[in-house]
This record gives sequence, structure tokens and C-alpha cells, in this order.
Amino acid sequence: MDKKRVGVKLKAERTKRGILQKEIADQLKVGTTTISNLERGFEGVAEEKYILYAQEFGLAEELCGVISEEELRERHYIKKLTNIDHLLATNTEKWDQELEVLNKEVDFESETKLAPFYHFLKGKIYREKGKKINNQGTSNHSSNKTLTKAEDYFLHAIDQINEDPFQNIGNFTCVEEKKRLRLFFPKYDYRFITSFYKLPNIEDNDTEIIPTIIRSDIKKAPRYTKHPQIHLVVYLSEYGGTSIKQTSNEWKEELASIPNVFFTIFDVAVETPRKNGNLEIRPFDRTDFAETLKVADGVITTAGHTLLSECLYLGLPIYVIPLGTFDQHYCANFIQDNQLGISSYSITKKECLDFIALLDHWKNNIKNCDNILTSSDSVQTIVDFLEDLYEKTGDKCR
Repeated sequence: MDKKRVGVKLKAERTKRGILQKEIADQLKVGTTTISNLERGFEGVAEEKYILYAQEFGLAEELCGVISEEELRERHYIKKLTNIDHLLATNTEKWDQELEVLNKEVDFESETKLAPFYHFLKGKIYREKGKKINNQGTSNHSSNKTLTKAEDYFLHAIDQINEDPFQNIGNFTCVEEKKRLRLFFPKYDYRFITSFYKLPNIEDNDTEIIPTIIRSDIKKAPRYTKHPQIHLVVYLSEYGGTSIKQTSNEWKEELASIPNVFFTIFDVAVETPRKNGNLEIRPFDRTDFAETLKVADGVITTAGHTLLSECLYLGLPIYVIPLGTFDQHYCANFIQDNQLGISSYSITKKECLDFIALLDHWKNNIKNCDNILTSSDSVQTIVDFLEDLYEKTGDKCR
């Protein structure tokens, strides 16, 4: 085992997930010194400890070439559940019975990693049953009752995912996801989902993914002139302090120490603009912000969907600081995984210099990334759909 390589990978994964050494140490029932030694690749630490650490992130096979019996068992049942997922639409009743037979064999409720998948499938099954009742034109009461069961299963799955302290998308809470789910499910006949990234294929005939709607002031030609130095715009939303692991003064000091780079910082707490060396701090004004964004070289910001969409539309690399929510971590992971910028929990001189050194690389990736959705006119797509629907249904369209 190459302990140095494994240690570097483990530290990178822990940092990416925003997990402290103490949290890992408590989970493995070892001291923080042991975790530090593991991440530094000390030869004196037993291989078993490297394997145990890697297993916490599901990386034992990738980093150590080890597959536990438990993992082999999980893979076996995940394969069975995936098969049911692919086929349940063909015969909902049959595959519901198959799922329950499997549940008696495994008892998914006691399986931490398999339980969310089981409840997700139960949700899909009840959703299919509810849609079938609707299509048959039978009791609305029966349909609503069935769809409510589906919603309960989906929400249960989200709760179980949220209980895992080492989930793949940060330490998010599921509150926002529950609100979003209740907003869209099940009270719709057709829905549009706006996104700046391509989503996995959705088999529902009543769902369409369209690019994010970009504001007209972002699309217009810039009115400001470009700054002679490298110019980065900084905007942390009013909730940004809950994610960044520094005070406002600390990260501003980091930026102030970077030579030959100019920073425009938009701060909701500031009432009058002021300048301090290479930092210009302005109150947040939507028009001023949009115009400044259009002549910038890059952006440091939280991972809000709308602003990230606008940055990618303008071809701007992003140094992203995700808030502690599912959607922010998902967006931040997308930026980092597709090499459109970097994701971090702090703003440091070193990371800024690394980010700036690769600005051209990030810009080229944004230009050529196949996973970004920014091309079509989303507003026109919705208008065309509504006009077509009105022609077919008349006053029933609402």
C-alpha cells in the first residue's frame, strides 16, 4: 500500500466534505493524532487503520484494493433494487410484491445505506399507483391518499440520507428539500425545472428540464470598462457567514495581501462605498452588481443557483463557498467536478492564487463543457408550451 498517496487522498476527501479530524477520530474511536498520522501517510500506522478510514468514505476499494463482505452484500442488494427501479413502471403491482419479498429477506429498515433506496422505490410505486387512479378517472380521494403515501416515502428517504454524517454532499439539512418537494409534488400536471447543469434523464412525461432564465440586464452589453488588473468580484449572500470558516476581516486581509489583483466586494451591510488598497467595498445594488460582473475575470461567491447560472452564462470562473444546504453543495460539486472553478470553505491567499493561475483553464472549460445548460430561450419554451396547451384544453388550462 502506498500510504503517502492514500493519506493525501483521505485528507482531500475529508476537507472536501467539510469534516473535522475530530469527527473522523470519534467515528473510528481513535485519537486525532492517529488521523493526522494517517493523512500524512506515516509508515508506522497499520494498514488496517488506513482501510477503516477509507471505508468511512466508501473508498476502501479505490484506495486500498479492499472490498469488505458487508460492501459485497450491499452491492448485491443494490443491484436487485436497481433492477426493480428500472422495471417497476412496466408492472407496478408485480414489482411492489418483489420489493416486499426482498424486504423480508433483508429488512431494509435496519440497513442504513439501503433503507433510503427502499423508501425511494416505495415512493415511486405509490406515485405510479396514484397516477393510474387519476388516469382511470376514479375517486380523487383514493388518488390523493395514494399520492400522500408516495410523498411520505420520499420524505422518509430524504430524512434517512440526512442522518448519515458522511454523506456525499456536505453536511446539509433536508429542510429546504422537503419544502421544495411539497411545493412540486404531487399537485401538478406538468412542470418545468430550470437548471444550469444537465440532470440525469427523467423518465416522467410530465417533467421538462430547461436552462435557467437569465435576467435581461445580464444579457445586455456592459456599460463599465474592464479593469487594467486581474479583477475578481466577491459576493457572499447575507447567509454567507454561516458557511465560510473565517470572519469578514480575516478573509478580506487574505485578499488584501494578494498583489496585482483588484477585488470588488459587494457587502449588504455597507451603506457607502470605500476603497482600501486593492479592495473596493460597495453596498449591494443589483444594477451595479450586474454591470461589474460583466467586466470581471472571475467571481468569489456562495453557491446560489441563480448567480452561478449568470456567471457561467458570462463565462466567468467561480471560486465557490457553499452554504450548508443540499442544493448549494450539489452546485459547488458541479463547479469543481467539471473544473469550472474551485470549491472551498475559506478564502485564502494560496487558494486565490491557485484559482487565478488557472483562470484561462477554467474559462476554456466553461466554454466547452457539455454538462452546462445555457443555450435555449427558456421563457419562449414555456410560452410555447402554454399556448399549445391552451389551444388543446381552453379554459381548463390554469
